Amino acid sequence: MRTSFDLAPAHTAKSTKSWLNDQGVGVLDWPANSPDLNPIENMWNELKATVKETWASRPPQQCHKLITSMPRRIEAVIKAKGAPTTD
Repeated sequence: MRTSFDLAPAHTAKSTKSWLNDQGVGVLDWPANSPDLNPIENMWNELKATVKETWASRPPQQCHKLITSMPRRIEAVIKAKGAPTTD
């Protein structure tokens, strides 16, 4: 079996290397802080772009409506003593 770690101190400690070696786990060298080699970073970038696109497509009135509803919502939460509301 092989795995990869970045060069963070916890991953390069002698005790860690020794334990992995004793378990028969080979370790691939991996540069620290390498977002180009981290698939989740690409996914986060796609998610961020999707959120921005979705946010930009929302009409300003939608945000205004939510903001102006806050006093009513706060009152409902107080009346419900912090319990969930249907408002």
